[in-house]
Amino acid sequence: MNRIAKRFFANQVGEKLKVTFTCPHQVILKDSLLNQVNMMASTGSVGILAHHVPTLFQLKPGVLELVSDNQSSQYFVSGGFAAVNSDNTLDINAIEAFKLDDFDASKAEKLRADAEIKVKNSKNDIEVGEGEIELEVAQAILTAIKK
Repeated sequence: MNRIAKRFFANQVGEKLKVTFTCPHQVILKDSLLNQVNMMASTGSVGILAHHVPTLFQLKPGVLELVSDNQSSQYFVSGGFAAVNSDNTLDINAIEAFKLDDFDASKAEKLRADAEIKVKNSKNDIEVGEGEIELEVAQAILTAIKK
């Protein structure tokens, strides 16, 4: 039996994307209608509009921007997943998320410096791995707040 793979696109439900954005400890958005969502995925920077092809993304540490008609809000996420669904919805599940405006550049720089020391002085692979994760997140925070 011949099967032909078919690529399904989001149904033409409306002009906006319905977004739910959650963390394990809180719901940030629930079924909010947005124009666009921009995020850092493992494949690079991604912008999602209404009627995007269904896709699953692994989030990297970076800025997640939520764009509505007249405003934009930015969060720093340390990782997670985002799923674009065929019904014109986007589900974002972040490990943790913080308003970008809540960060202090001097404290973020200290986190980066501490992480570099941790990597340099690590005694085993587990400590090296933990330090590298801390360093990646600290560098992503610094990049995000300097933009």
